[in-house]
Amino acid sequence: MTAAVLLLLAASTGARPAMSVEQYREQLHQLEWRLDTGDTRGAAALARTLRGEEVHWNGGVLRPDPRVLDRIADGHGQDVREALAALASQLGDGAGAPPASAPDAEKLSALARAQQTSEIRWGKGIPDAPEIRISPAETVRRWLASAWDWVVGRLKAFFRWIRSWWRTPERPVVPDAGGNAIATPVLAVVVVVVAVMIALAWWVLRTPRAARPPSEAPRRAPDVEDADPLQRDVGSWQSRARSLGAEGRHREAIRAWYHAVLVSCFQSGALHHRPGTTNREYATRLGPELAWRPDFGDLTHRFDVEWYGRSESTPEAHQRFAGDVLELLPRIPRREAG
Repeated sequence: MTAAVLLLLAASTGARPAMSVEQYREQLHQLEWRLDTGDTRGAAALARTLRGEEVHWNGGVLRPDPRVLDRIADGHGQDVREALAALASQLGDGAGAPPASAPDAEKLSALARAQQTSEIRWGKGIPDAPEIRISPAETVRRWLASAWDWVVGRLKAFFRWIRSWWRTPERPVVPDAGGNAIATPVLAVVVVVVAVMIALAWWVLRTPRAARPPSEAPRRAPDVEDADPLQRDVGSWQSRARSLGAEGRHREAIRAWYHAVLVSCFQSGALHHRPGTTNREYATRLGPELAWRPDFGDLTHRFDVEWYGRSESTPEAHQRFAGDVLELLPRIPRREAG
């Protein structure tokens, strides 16, 4: 019965395609504008709508980042205003990037000098990070939570489609023209959907949920200051990544590892920091003669999937990403500070 219900929801919402990256970026700019003008209610309504959407990304379909949208939908948009701006800038705006500013050049020079005295040793693995295992019950609970979010998103889109049938016509509908012919089937579909929702709610309430282990740290919002790669040097980003991994914040730790690679590329001169440039654009600007260019492109793709396509990352994904970063960093040439 569950399979039939999901097929019905998929068929009813098939007419609504996923958003493109450009459309998603435009919606994020609309959120910024509403927050800047003090339209908290409008921003919350738009954030709730975006949570039920899907975005085309690199041949797949991803969900918008809930960590920012949930705060805006709850009326706390100003708390994540900087994170929203960082998310919109990471998507790029399709225009040419402005040249690097003088403060950014000063930051790069300071980072290069700090790197000369860094005591971080190149190595493999994460020796300071404890091994984390997820129980089968926790894995099932996460899967059910993701499935429930998917069903809720489909129901929201379906109800928007249903409401479109009740739009007020410009002229009164003539009974002989078959104006009531659609009302009966639509009402029948609504009754079926409501019955399915009640059944799902009853099933969820009866399903026991595993208690959170006492040692598990509460979920935290990503730190806004970590959005700037120039905030730290390579060694400091590695220390930050290990610290986040030890706290179980694997998605943020992956971002810290990727920022360590970016800063290393900036210091070597292989890349030049330009505000507004996306990660994918950085990958395409590497010289074709660099033997490690494919590895950088692979890390960029995996980081975009983990950071923009998932609400949280697994310990296994974090371990694999960190190991690949530590193998790539020694291959990036290091340049003396000017």
